[in-house]
Amino acid sequence: MIFFVLVLYTMATSVGNGGEYWGYDGRKEPRTAAYEAVLAGDYRFLDVNLRPYQDELTAYTPGLKGCSNYLINELDVRRSSVEPMHTEDSLKLASRFAQSYNQEIVLALNRDRDAKCLSSWSY
Repeated sequence: MIFFVLVLYTMATSVGNGGEYWGYDGRKEPRTAAYEAVLAGDYRFLDVNLRPYQDELTAYTPGLKGCSNYLINELDVRRSSVEPMHTEDSLKLASRFAQSYNQEIVLALNRDRDAKCLSSWSY
């Protein structure tokens, strides 16, 4: 019984938070990652680019509705890896991480560059 509980605990704690799709270690919080990126001058959004899952579109930039005073092009996004790492939870984890990260980038762009970006605040 104890072994079974240890296996379940190890599986639950080693899953990561979705940041692995952009090279983070799975423990770094998205807002911390965004803050560090902005400090380094990187205002790129995270783009989820997983293979289609159950016929659902999986290529989009969560948390971003658009910017009226800032042109977003291919150089302004960081694409995720294509391969799912968390089976059926891959899209959910990647989307949550990217949405939280992108919302921080929206705030930074509006503050630092008057980009007039809009974010979506729900999952």
